[in-house]
Amino acid sequence: HVDLPQANPYNVTSEQLVAQIKAMQSAGFVFVSMDDVSKHFVQGEGSLPSRSALVTFDDGAHNTFTVAWPILKKLNIPFSIFIYPTAISVGHKRGFMDWRDVKAMSRAGVEVGAHGFDHPYLPFPTKTVKTARQFDAWLFQETSGAKQVIETQISRSVTTVALPFGLEDVASYYAIKRAGYQLAFNISGMTNDDRMDPLYLNRIMVVNTDTPQSIVRRARTLPLMLKNRYPHSLSRVSVPTAQIHFELSDQDHVVTRSLRIYLSSKELGRGYDDVKGYDGVAELPKQQVYTVSVLAVNKANESCFGSWSFIKNKNTSY
Repeated sequence: HVDLPQANPYNVTSEQLVAQIKAMQSAGFVFVSMDDVSKHFVQGEGSLPSRSALVTFDDGAHNTFTVAWPILKKLNIPFSIFIYPTAISVGHKRGFMDWRDVKAMSRAGVEVGAHGFDHPYLPFPTKTVKTARQFDAWLFQETSGAKQVIETQISRSVTTVALPFGLEDVASYYAIKRAGYQLAFNISGMTNDDRMDPLYLNRIMVVNTDTPQSIVRRARTLPLMLKNRYPHSLSRVSVPTAQIHFELSDQDHVVTRSLRIYLSSKELGRGYDDVKGYDGVAELPKQQVYTVSVLAVNKANESCFGSWSFIKNKNTSY
């Protein structure tokens, strides 16, 4: 959101937005379009600048249309929006764009992607979903159904999706793939390089307490690639405690004693073994998405960050 009249942690002022954009440019970042990202990650054509940045707005708030768009047009910054049909169908009376706004942005070259049909937690279906067949129908609506509605409204193909709340599991990953999306985005806080999965690209969420300098610092942080992760990325577990394991893909370039390891903000320790990797045990008291975060510096003294998520859920049948 930009310039909301009420307090909201996900709202920035127009002055903050301009300062953030200019700080990124001063730090050497080049703003690219979704088409640039698609050509690079999907078609394998061309290369992105080493310091590339893509601006995205989720949900379809009306202030994206009335405030953010004019600012970014003036600054000549490309950007994309991710919307969900139930919000846009309600429109202005609930603070969202309506379909006329979305169509105008699409015609002007703003990339329009999906954000679910009802903006659900994809790993946790609604209480009305009680069987595997109902789950399949619900997941189809949230992925393929959203895509079809938006395509009908804007008369253009929709090939991008932002995961609602940045979350998914294995089932929703493959539902997104079957739906025909080519790029999918989370909010892991990691940055990206050429090794990333186009259907699980990372984003950094900006909130109103972020300074321009803190955003630049996070954008400069290099991705820390992790392998042999357990529990597996996007998997479901039902146990009260979990073995946490990973190994560094780029171990020769990382100062392993600098590693700091967290499970959803709780520090797990620093006991990384250069031969065996990291092994630890973590309590999983709640049914929720758990994220393992790993911070380090490389041998060039550059900050690195990697993460993956898994789901604690009593029902693992989906």
